[in-house]
Amino acid sequence: MGNKKILVVFYSRSGITKKVAHEIKDTVKCDIEEIHDKTNRSGIIGFLKSGYQAAKGRTTDITPPKISPSNYDLVVLATPVWASHTSCAIRTYINSFKDNFKQVAFVATQGGEGKFKVFEDLKSACKKKPVCTLGITSKDMKSEKYKEKIKNFVEEF
Repeated sequence: MGNKKILVVFYSRSGITKKVAHEIKDTVKCDIEEIHDKTNRSGIIGFLKSGYQAAKGRTTDITPPKISPSNYDLVVLATPVWASHTSCAIRTYINSFKDNFKQVAFVATQGGEGKFKVFEDLKSACKKKPVCTLGITSKDMKSEKYKEKIKNFVEEF
């Protein structure tokens, strides 16, 4: 890590990605920015709509971020996985700020145990290869294994 200025940017529908993002922030003592989606994504209808829109590569209306990523050496982008894709809110953020990213790292949280296909989606959206990636499953969260995974992830910076 050295003297790198690091920003963790995350969107969380259910709170899992938020918990992971804050654990990263607390581990590396960096800044953090939560992205707020103006679309109502609650309940089963919100869940289904979110997956459909993510699979279609859609963006959404987000509250303007307060922190400029251009002031950071590394931007850690954290997203829930929706239908194997990036959440609409993080996609919107990336579309708006990708030219300001010096380096990126990706974090994805998902319910299932499958392969994290979302990293290719993020790489394509950012037009940058990540310094490192971190995939967290619900099984990791239940077993507290996610804390060990985060420790290993931040050591890769």
